[in-house]
Formats: sequence, C-alpha cells, structure tokens
Amino acid sequence: MVYTVSWATNGGVIWNCTFDSLFTFATGIEFENINGGTAWTTLSTMGSADTSGTANTYVEDCTFLNGWIAGMDFGDNARTVIRHNTFKDTAIYCHGQDSSPAGPRHYEIYNNTFIYDGSPSPYPLNLQDWVTLRGATGVVFGNTFPDIQFNHNSVAMFIYGIFESPCYTQYPVPRQIGQTWVGDGGYSYPQDPSDGSGYGTDPLYVWGNSGTGQSQVNAIPIPDLCGGHNEQISNFLVLGRDYVLNSKPGYTPYPYPHPLRVMVSATPTPTPTPSPSPSVSPTPTPMPTPTPTPTPGHKRHHHQ
Repeated sequence: MVYTVSWATNGGVIWNCTFDSLFTFATGIEFENINGGTAWTTLSTMGSADTSGTANTYVEDCTFLNGWIAGMDFGDNARTVIRHNTFKDTAIYCHGQDSSPAGPRHYEIYNNTFIYDGSPSPYPLNLQDWVTLRGATGVVFGNTFPDIQFNHNSVAMFIYGIFESPCYTQYPVPRQIGQTWVGDGGYSYPQDPSDGSGYGTDPLYVWGNSGTGQSQVNAIPIPDLCGGHNEQISNFLVLGRDYVLNSKPGYTPYPYPHPLRVMVSATPTPTPTPSPSPSVSPTPTPMPTPTPTPTPGHKRHHHQ
C-alpha cells in the first residue's frame, strides 16, 4: 500500500487532519520507524509510561474516510496512540513480524468513532473489520463499533506465521499478539533466535467499547499454506493469556489533548516594545526552504 503520509519515527502529534481515499483501499498514515534499531527491544511506553509525551506518536481529532483496508498502518517498531478520531468505512491496520522485519511495538486505540455507511456499493462490502491486529500488544477501549454487514468483525486478530512461511508450530510465535519486551529475565524464541532474548507476555486488552459490534473480537484463521500441518489459531491466541476482555491493570492514558498541541495553539501575551521610528521599515523574515518528503518504501501486505 502507498499512504499519503509516511511517519518514519516514533514521537510527535498529528491532529485536526482529514484523509479521504476516494474509495480506494488505503489512505492516511503509515507508521514505520525504519531506523529504529533496538526500538522494539526496549520497555513499553504505553499510557503514562510515556513520561515525556515524545516516545509515542499521537493521532488526535482527525477524520479518515473510505479506505476499506486501512486508514493507517502500524509497521516496524511503531508506538502509536490513536484517539478521538472518526473513521468512516475505514479500518486501522497493523502488521506483524510476519511481513515486516520488526513488526509494531505497541498501540493504543481509544475513544474513536467508527461509522459504517454501507454506500456507495460495492466499496464498503470490502470492509473486513474496524481494527486489524497481527502482532505485539496494546489497548482498544472506549470506541464506538457498529456492526459491519457480512463480516461482523470489529477487532480481528491474525497470526500469519502459522499458516504460511515460516510455518511456526510452537507457542509463542515471535512477536505475535500478546508479546512484549521485558529485558532481563525474559525469554527468547527458539523458532527465531535472531530476535534476541528478553521477551515476555503482555496481553492485548479490549474493553468498554460500544455499538452493535462492540463484542466482535475474533481470532481469524487464514488458508493453510503450510502443507496441512493442522495448526489451530485457537492454540496461539488464547483468551485470558494473549488477549483479555477487561481493562489493563495499572494503565492510565496519556493526557488529552496532547500538551504539545496546547503549546502550539496557545497565543502568547505580547511583550510591550517601543514604537519604531516612522523612517524605519521592518525587515521581512525569509521563509525556510521546504524539505522534500521521502517516498515510502514498499513491503508485502496480506489481506483477509
């Protein structure tokens, strides 16, 4: 997919934006900390753990329209907070390490409004869910989820690696849903030792959502391309272990609106200055030369 904006770091605030795909499959923002290095293998900064407000990227009070696969995409090392936005016939998409070198680190999706229009046909018929998750950990709460005709998924969870290459057979799959980094005392993945050692379990927490689709939190199998090894996603995504339908203990959201917005929007009180001499004209300040935005790279995507 090619998104309108490629956000190639963690940190910052995006607000009061609108993205309209004009009824194509994707629009909006791709989050991919491509130079993250060890960004995955450091402790979580969800909620109040982001003590400076600069460890995660925040999207607030934006509108995403008509991108039926994704209005945004969480890619490598991404730490995202998606809150107080509107999504019409548009989903949130998340990769895993199955199709990205690192996969996302964590995500917070709360207090958003999702709208199912159902017209014009046939585009909304391709809408698979409201939130597609394929790895890592996070929280999903306080959202309004209407039912999606024919699909009936609000939060859809996938693990591609057990159904196609590399065809994992052991739990946990590297960086699957419900995995985090704890550092000392953590474990490694025997099926992928290159990921290092320091992993632990931190479930996905889903709670307090509303709307006719509020309870539609489902683990979704895909066609088995691994020679019929008969692995079941229900053995890899277990309620109470890998995802939990209750609030996250000790979690507190970061203050909303983000303080950086307040700083930018605030009008400072001017300091009185002497009146200039009538014979002196102010010197205009030159505008900075804009920096070109890099073109986002391509990567492999899977869709249900």
